[in-house]
Amino acid sequence: MGFEKYILPQYFKKRLRKKSIKTLYKNAIDTKQPKEVVAYLESYLSAQPLPVQESNYLVLDTETTGLDIRNAQLLSVGFLEITKGEKYGIVLLKSAKEYFIKNLSIEEKDAIAIHGIRNTDLKSKGDHIEKVLPKLLLVLKGKTLVAHHARFDAAILQKYLSQHYGIPLLNPIIDTAYIARKLDRKGLELPPLSDDKYKLDALCTAYNVEQTNRHTALGDAYATALLFLKLEKALIERKINLYEQTFYL
Repeated sequence: MGFEKYILPQYFKKRLRKKSIKTLYKNAIDTKQPKEVVAYLESYLSAQPLPVQESNYLVLDTETTGLDIRNAQLLSVGFLEITKGEKYGIVLLKSAKEYFIKNLSIEEKDAIAIHGIRNTDLKSKGDHIEKVLPKLLLVLKGKTLVAHHARFDAAILQKYLSQHYGIPLLNPIIDTAYIARKLDRKGLELPPLSDDKYKLDALCTAYNVEQTNRHTALGDAYATALLFLKLEKALIERKINLYEQTFYL
């Protein structure tokens, strides 16, 4: 699909090399990167980083001009947080936010084809990506990222972080599509990722999840958050460890 070139080398998986992050951190300071970039990197320098099971979740969705990461441009990003409850997560509705990306090079047909976003919306509501990325890093810091078909959303974020700051996406990631497939699997083989059964619409119907404002970044993030809570409950009931389902780019 085109996101493979943005997936990090093996040394960033499972255990992050502090030396590598220290180099990125020092470089961010030396090159006077935004304070949010420095703070994001600094949060991963701790000798005892916050365990995945103790961190809050940031449920995120992106809307782009296409599915090929190499050429796709970001149109909007929506997210909201889930905090840890006594047993299950709790959606923090007040944390919900959506950013439109102002980009004069995007043609109307690219933006409106799927998402119904017009260039006039991007111009009137949008912020330049240079203003949006620091805000995203601020909310990403210390969180476990949750998304549906998460490798795409994570890869598009990584693309922009790499282009603008030369840094990777360091957050642990949970993919709701993968978890749903994990819960359904009968034998050793997982169903194909492209199976229509594991699209967001289909899973929301299967798990009786409310959907509003579909095919908008915030609407899809909200649906994914509600789906995640249903999947989390199913994992607990099946005694499957949620934190073993996380991965890093």
